[in-house]
Amino acid sequence: MEGLDFITLYVALSQGQVDSILGGGVALQQESSQRFGLRVSKEDAVQRSHDFAEWERLYVARGGEVLTHKDFTICTIRVYAIGYLQKSIGEVLVRTKPTEFRWRGGIQHKEVMSDGRVLYEITNYERIL
Repeated sequence: MEGLDFITLYVALSQGQVDSILGGGVALQQESSQRFGLRVSKEDAVQRSHDFAEWERLYVARGGEVLTHKDFTICTIRVYAIGYLQKSIGEVLVRTKPTEFRWRGGIQHKEVMSDGRVLYEITNYERIL
C-alpha cells in the first residue's frame, strides 16, 4: 500500500464502459467475463486488454463485434484504505495474485460513504494507442 492510505490499481475499460462512468453512471463488467481484471501496473493492465480482446475474439464474439486492445482505456483507480477493507470484506475486490485483483460488480467514477469518506475514485483515463 502506498503509505497505507491507498493503493493504485489499473483496469482496462471499453469505450462504452468509460462513457457510462463519465455520464455519471456505473460501468458494468463484460457479460462474458462477469468481473473486471485489475492490475498493480499500467503495463499489466494493457496486457490484460490484449489478452481479453483475444479471448473475446476466439471464444465469445462469434459474428458479433470484435474488440481489439485499442478499444480500451486504461483507468487509474485509487482505492483508499477504508474502500479496500469494505470491498474486500464484501468480496467485491479480491486479490488473486500479488499483482492481480478481481472486481465483481459495477465501477463508478467515485464512490463515497454517507460520512463523506471516499472508498475509491478513478484519477485518470488514458486511451491505449
